[in-house]
Amino acid sequence: MVVIFCFSAQNGTQSSHLSETVQQYIVQLTGSTPQKQAANDQFVLRKAAHFTVYFVLGGLCMAALLQTPRVAHLRQKVGVALAICAVYAASDEFHQLFVEEREGRILDVGIDTVGAFCGIMLVLLGLDCWKKRQKKKEQKQG
Repeated sequence: MVVIFCFSAQNGTQSSHLSETVQQYIVQLTGSTPQKQAANDQFVLRKAAHFTVYFVLGGLCMAALLQTPRVAHLRQKVGVALAICAVYAASDEFHQLFVEEREGRILDVGIDTVGAFCGIMLVLLGLDCWKKRQKKKEQKQG
């Protein structure tokens, strides 16, 4: 959450510069021919960044909630993790309303929430695979 807050606290110029730097790095990494950066490329890169950071946040929230006995049912844990991420996404966009040259966007809250949901689902998929492996080990030993 601190990382997300720091990215959101950057003014529009700083944020654009960071996006351009990342885009140039991707061009170098892929060996593509450098071209003039299109506004659409920046849009896609920024939305992918939103999705990715909230994917990580969702996964971390779910992993943390799996360790706590306070919330008993798995569905409740998923709901709490998703609610934490969605509320933080909304508060992050609200925060951006007060940052120079930045805007808060409902679309970004949606992208963030979808990213968080996917991160949560990946953790649950990993948990399911781990449980199946443990069950196979127990069957082999027994």
